[in-house]
Amino acid sequence: MAYCAATDILDWGKFTTTDATPILNTIIPRAEAIIDQYCGRTFECTSAEVSTRYLDVYSVLDDGVTLMFDKDFCGVGTDASPITVGSDAIVASNFVYIPTNETPYYGIRLKDNSTNSWDLETSDGDWENAISIKGYWAYSKTAPADIAHACVRLTYYIYQQRQTGADLDRPLLTGDGMTIMPTRLPADVTTILDRYKRVRMA
Repeated sequence: MAYCAATDILDWGKFTTTDATPILNTIIPRAEAIIDQYCGRTFECTSAEVSTRYLDVYSVLDDGVTLMFDKDFCGVGTDASPITVGSDAIVASNFVYIPTNETPYYGIRLKDNSTNSWDLETSDGDWENAISIKGYWAYSKTAPADIAHACVRLTYYIYQQRQTGADLDRPLLTGDGMTIMPTRLPADVTTILDRYKRVRMA
C-alpha cells in the first residue's frame, strides 16, 4: 500500500496520457519518505508490515502500571499473544490503550484487576527488551486523507522539478508560459504536515 497512487497524481495534474505512470510510481515512495522524515512518524502499516518492538521496565512510568511507547502504535497483530513480558502473555482484557478512544496509541496501562506486571525478566534473566509487542507500529493502518493529499501534491511537485533547477521558494511563470518550480516543499504541503509533527519528550 502507499499513501497515494499514480492515478491520483495523473488526475491532479490533468495528465492527458498515462505515460508518466512509471516515473510517478518511482517518486511516490520518495515522497512518502520525505513526509515520514518531516513528521517523524509513519502514516500507514499493512498486515504484511506488522512488526515486533522491544521495550523494558525503563519505559514504565512511576505508577508501575503504565508502559510508554517510543513510536506510534495503532493496534496489535493477529497473533493470540502479541504482548508478552518475559514469557508471560498479557491478554487484551488485562490492559487498556492510551488514549482510550483514538489512535495512535502512545502507551498501555494495566487494569487494576490485572495480575500482570511490567517488571519481569527474559529467560536469560535480563531486564532489557523483556517486553515485546507485535502489531501495527504506525500512526494509522491507512494514511489519513490529508496526508494522502499531501503525498499527491508532493509527488507532483517532485515530478515537475525535473524541468527546473531554479532556486526559488514559490512557483514562477515565465514569459513563454513555463512554470519554474521552487526547491522548497510547497507551502500547502508543509501546512498539512506541520499538524502531524511528532513531539519528542526529552
